[in-house]
Amino acid sequence: MKRSWICTSVFAFVLLGCTGSGPGPAGCGNAELQDRDAGWAAAAFGKDLDGLMSHYHENAVQLPPGGALIAGRSELRSLFSRLFADPDYSLNWSVEAAQVSLSCDLGYTRGTWTIISRDDEGNLVESTGKYLGLWVKNDAGDWVVLEDIFNLGNSRSVE
Repeated sequence: MKRSWICTSVFAFVLLGCTGSGPGPAGCGNAELQDRDAGWAAAAFGKDLDGLMSHYHENAVQLPPGGALIAGRSELRSLFSRLFADPDYSLNWSVEAAQVSLSCDLGYTRGTWTIISRDDEGNLVESTGKYLGLWVKNDAGDWVVLEDIFNLGNSRSVE
């Protein structure tokens, strides 16, 4: 099941790129998706676990740099629950682009992120990078993240 979602997502993403760069039909603009991504970021920054999870598809997949694939909303909830429990942990990002397919049911967002956390030695570190999110419409018609991929840019000590 997980594998079929990944294959479907990659295929859908390729198709999205073939739809052109213009907006979709009326009522299907990029601004709605960009706003949804901003709400996703606000939930993460506010450590609002339920709010954050409401932005993920039940079969969402996260592809962290150098790490194992995290599959499903329950695994993501477990991960973020642990991260949010750390008072020093902070996650923030800003969307730079959003694009919706002509069919109005598939889109992507991309931008930059910043995480502040403690490393294995206990030092406070700020890490930055870029992300790409593949979004689909759920049964209720809301945009939800199906695939979340990000890379690691720079890291620096902040203490």
